[in-house]
This record gives sequence, structure tokens and C-alpha cells, in this order.
Amino acid sequence: MAAVRPWSFSMTVISVALGTLAAEAEGRMHWGLAAAALAGALCLHAATNLANDYFDFQGSIDTAGAPSVRARRHPLVEGTLEPRQVLGGAIGFWIAAVLIATALSLLRGWAIGLLTGIGLLAGIFYSAGPLRLKGHALGELTAFIMWGPFMVLAAFYVQTGKFSGSSHVVLLSVIQGLWVALVLLANNLRDADADAAMGIHTPATLLGRKAAVALAAGLIAGAYLLDAAAVLLGLLQAWSLLVFLSAPLSVLLIRSFTSPRGVAGNAPAVAARTAMVFGLLLVLSLVVGGAP
Repeated sequence: MAAVRPWSFSMTVISVALGTLAAEAEGRMHWGLAAAALAGALCLHAATNLANDYFDFQGSIDTAGAPSVRARRHPLVEGTLEPRQVLGGAIGFWIAAVLIATALSLLRGWAIGLLTGIGLLAGIFYSAGPLRLKGHALGELTAFIMWGPFMVLAAFYVQTGKFSGSSHVVLLSVIQGLWVALVLLANNLRDADADAAMGIHTPATLLGRKAAVALAAGLIAGAYLLDAAAVLLGLLQAWSLLVFLSAPLSVLLIRSFTSPRGVAGNAPAVAARTAMVFGLLLVLSLVVGGAP
């Protein structure tokens, strides 16, 4: 169970919930379709996590001394699972995602199949092959796109069968995407020294700690500012300002990046919890107040 990293699934649940609730505000909500969309997205997420562990282990990136391995359980490094089992699990989840996407495509349109196919390829090449997106400083951008615009808009499309009239949904997806990218950036900030020693390029290794921390602060500030601007412009209801209740957690998160002793080892976990609280408050705002 630890191999799929279920604690990370909150970002997928929030992304799908945002797209679904935005559609519900238009009177287009089907619980069965919502459940299928969530199941498909979770399958893609689980497969990506397994593939990431598999390819990083095969490439000798994940070892007993790696910061990411010390921070969480890693079945391959611990020897509790064989590489073929992890790869087989990833393939199984990808097959399940494709089957769900096929059914949804028949009901709602070919766009679901296209988005799922792109998500599958992103999950593979995030860690694998010559592309290896996360090793070429593209991990944060990939996470932003996949968990932001792609996943949120896909959930909206599943309910409505259209992308038109979705400017507020795009805005919600950008806000969510910024937080998912921030979680990955927090991980790369913690691992910067180890990544640099192995020749792995991330924003944290390319920019340096100070500039990367400034980028992280910018992502956090951007999420809050976009939310406030959307309310002022009438793109989101005033209830969306509930997300500012998470501001104290964001301040603590930034402090975890700027400790004199270096980036705190639990910074990625703190980032994930803060992103989850912000996201749940945003979801709550749609439940209570709906979308414009």
C-alpha cells in the first residue's frame, strides 16, 4: 500500500472536486460520472507514483541514503517489493485508467481519451527515458499542468461535455496547479544538494537555494492573489476568500524553507498539508457558495 503513496492522493481528489463542483454550479452534476472521473484520475496518479519509484530505483537515484528515501517508506529500497512487481502495478493502474477513460469517452466525447493519453505519457516520461522531465527541471511545470488545467478541466468536461464557458474553471485549475507545483518544488529544495551531486537538474539546483525559495514564496503568494483577484472580478464568489484561513500555515511553510540550518527535512510534508488545507477550503467555498 505504501508503494502508491496514498497520502499524496489529496491533490487529485481536490483537482477533480474543483472541476466537478464548478460544473455542479451550472446544474450539471452526476455522481456516477464524478466517481468514475475520480477513479480514473487516482489510477493515473498511483501509476505515476509507482513508475517514479521504479525508474528512480533502476537508475540508482533512490538509494538508502537519498533524502526522499529517508523521509518515507520505499518498498524497493527496503526490499519488500521486487522491481517487476512495482512496474506491474504501474501497468495495471494505467490499464485501469485507460478502461475508465474509454467508457467516459463513449459517454462524453473523445477529449477524455486524449487527456488521459497525455496524462499517461506524462506519468511515464516524468521519470523515464531520454525525456525524464523531472531531471530536466520540468517536473514542477509538468505537475502544474497535469494536476491543474488538465485534471480540473477534464473533471468539468466529464460533467458538462464542453469546455466553453469555463473561464472560472481555468482560474481554479491554475490556483490548484500552483500548489501542486509548490509541493514538488519543496521536495526539490530539500533534495537540492543530493540532486546536484548526481547531475539532476531541478529549479532548486539551477536557481540556487535563495532564488528557489523566492520562487516557492511566489507560487504561494500567486495562489492567494489569484483567488482574491477572482473575487474582485466576479469570477469566484466571496466565499472563496475562505482560503486565507490557511495563511498562517503558509507562513510556517516559508519559514521551513528559510531555516539557517537549511531546508527542513519535513518541508515537503508541510507543503503537502498546507496545499491540502488551502484546497479543501477552496472546495468548501464552492460547496457553500457555488461558482458565479
